Amino acid sequence: MKVLLLFLIVFAPFVFFTVRMLRHTRESLGDGSPLVRSITITWDRNRFFSRFTVLLLLPLPLMGLLYSGMGVATFIRQPDQVLGAVILMLLGVAMVAIVAFIFSQQYRLWKQVRDKRVTFDPALKTITIAEANGFVVVSSQNLASIEFHTNHRGDRKADWAFYTFLLTDERRFSLHDLFITADDLLEFYFSGIPQVLVSHKTIWYEPENDSPIGELCPTTGR
Repeated sequence: MKVLLLFLIVFAPFVFFTVRMLRHTRESLGDGSPLVRSITITWDRNRFFSRFTVLLLLPLPLMGLLYSGMGVATFIRQPDQVLGAVILMLLGVAMVAIVAFIFSQQYRLWKQVRDKRVTFDPALKTITIAEANGFVVVSSQNLASIEFHTNHRGDRKADWAFYTFLLTDERRFSLHDLFITADDLLEFYFSGIPQVLVSHKTIWYEPENDSPIGELCPTTGR
């Protein structure tokens, strides 16, 4: 039993992450890539909250509770070690608070992506953004420019990134980069369309002035 438990603890995460990496490779470079064939991308609850970004946070609240428990135990058993006990408790509380904040940001992001179905068609070089009330088709014929919104600065990895498509009729539609699964995807679909980098200093961003998708979609499955 102990051997089986040890095996699961050591190898189960390795197998899980390997499968996810293979899936990511297939979706970005392989036969599941939007550069190769038409695909539709959605983000339901299970898929969104099983991403690496979220899963890597899961042990941290347990560690925070462990540190807090150690601090309380130290305070009870060794009253003369008050400073050490307080430091452990504060460290535990800080870890839980940081993870809670990150999860709140992830939940806000999920609310932005959960209702969208994005279809990439490499043959026609179109991106169809569908919501409950309708859809819009973005192509080189109706696209004026693309804004890339991010808080990337220097060598620091960006916390978020959004692509805003500005159409020739002045409507605007944004997609989080969770939907952009392949490198150079936008260059492949919209070669020659101007792309503008818009840098932000905030830890959170919500697309502003996006146009509502109100046209009813007559096509099932989108």
